Amino acid sequence: MIFVELPAGYIDAVATASGVGLYVVNTVPEEDSVDAPVDTTITVELFSTSAETVDPLKTEVWIDGTLAYEGNGSPKFKPGFDGPASAETVLGGHDLRVVVDPTTDFDSETEVEVNVTSLTSGSTYSVDYTYTFTTEDVINPQLVSCKALFADIVRFTFSEAMQASSATGTNDALNPANYSFEFVPEHDRQAGVSVTAVTVEQHSATEFDVTTDIVLTFWKTYRGVCGDIADDSSNANLLVTTARTATFSSWVPPDWPPRRRFDLWNQLSDEDRRTDVHGDLERLTSVRQDLTDLMLWDSDRTVYWWDPDRAPEPYVDAMLAEMGNPFRFDLSLNRKRKLIAVLPDVYKQKGTGEGLINVVRFFLGIEITEITEFNVEAWKLGYDKLGYSTVLGPGDDKALYTFLVIVERVLTDEERLQLEKIIEYMKPAHTHYRIVEPGDPEFVDHWRLGYSELGKNTLLHEAP
Repeated sequence: MIFVELPAGYIDAVATASGVGLYVVNTVPEEDSVDAPVDTTITVELFSTSAETVDPLKTEVWIDGTLAYEGNGSPKFKPGFDGPASAETVLGGHDLRVVVDPTTDFDSETEVEVNVTSLTSGSTYSVDYTYTFTTEDVINPQLVSCKALFADIVRFTFSEAMQASSATGTNDALNPANYSFEFVPEHDRQAGVSVTAVTVEQHSATEFDVTTDIVLTFWKTYRGVCGDIADDSSNANLLVTTARTATFSSWVPPDWPPRRRFDLWNQLSDEDRRTDVHGDLERLTSVRQDLTDLMLWDSDRTVYWWDPDRAPEPYVDAMLAEMGNPFRFDLSLNRKRKLIAVLPDVYKQKGTGEGLINVVRFFLGIEITEITEFNVEAWKLGYDKLGYSTVLGPGDDKALYTFLVIVERVLTDEERLQLEKIIEYMKPAHTHYRIVEPGDPEFVDHWRLGYSELGKNTLLHEAP
């Protein structure tokens, strides 16, 4: 037995024409395609389903509003579209293929419009067809700027949307390894801390916020440096090698007292400064100045430690602990700040249905549609009568003091557990509860003495 390997072929797409007439059946690049090469040729094929042939002399191709091919013109291919691959081919003596080879490349990421008009040989059928395609992105991105947003946060802004994450992560804008910082001293007697990128968060398609391991030295100049970061195009173009750095001024506390004077170098004696020939003392003093500025900044911020809306999270946690926060839920910092504001009202509403509804809405965002009353009502002296205002209820104490919490939707296991914890804290101590969700068995309404009648107000149900 002899095995022979034969060449194989496949068809990307087939354009079909229905009825009798003149049609554009094939285009290269395809209609609505993206990432077409900027140096692409444009091919259109015209197909006649009638006995009349496609007439090349009555065919024109326009590209972005400019006549590129004129079948009866001289020359047929106009300047700018007469590249070596431009050709007119009659297919089988009946149909027509036109290839336009532009002499200049298209712009990067631009939409190209192609318009084809033609008639059959007898002018019986015509076509006027327009389609578009988009070219590939061949422009490499650039680092536009760096800006310090906080003491240890720097925003990198790029000229176009960047690749945030990928399978390898090597060229990702969210990879901290692709960022570094250089201290740029004003003179050789100035010192500043060296920092390292530890995390990156995406602010927008072109903006990424880099957090450093320590605070940058105040009032100093730094240079942000990017590695091989790619844009989000299919070509994954890397940053231009000559546009990967940007200088910026380090962050300064906005509430720094304008009249503060705490310059350690100027506090030294004139003799110490005069004899510092090599600048070693000034460099050492600048290091100490950095530490001093940080301590002054920490001291200034103590005023915010007692403000729930501005305090750091550890201080917010301490405030909640001092208020006796009974809820041990995992909350964001903003939710903790809001809890501090509403916790006094929660204490006031403890033991009430209104309080339970409000707390559940605050923590879970779930609406309680109804909280039923207890199954027992005390008689009112001089008003209630036996057989008239009497409710026949259960005999055991637990059922007697049980209420129902009816919620608007089916809960998840985690939501149900959290709801139970909230109810346990908010309900009166001697009561019991049951959570009712949509789809739960219907609640059994017991007979009422002097009102309910057998066969009329009777509901047959399973015994508990």
